[in-house]
Amino acid sequence: MRVVGRLKQDRWTSPEGQNRSKVSIMAEHVESKPQLKKQDGDDGQEGEEKAEAAAPADGQVQEERELKDAASF
Repeated sequence: MRVVGRLKQDRWTSPEGQNRSKVSIMAEHVESKPQLKKQDGDDGQEGEEKAEAAAPADGQVQEERELKDAASF
């Protein structure tokens, strides 16, 4: 799955005078990987080749890791 968006940080002071903040993930576009179905008599090799072609690029993997890291506050 690929999520494109941004982080939003809200800051405020509580009634007790403490500084508070909250980070939210604002998803602008969510995209799921297509499901590959195996056909009868298919040895699976063509499906594997299609799955490799549909695999995310290195930059996309890095972007997904950064989003996951940011979401694990």
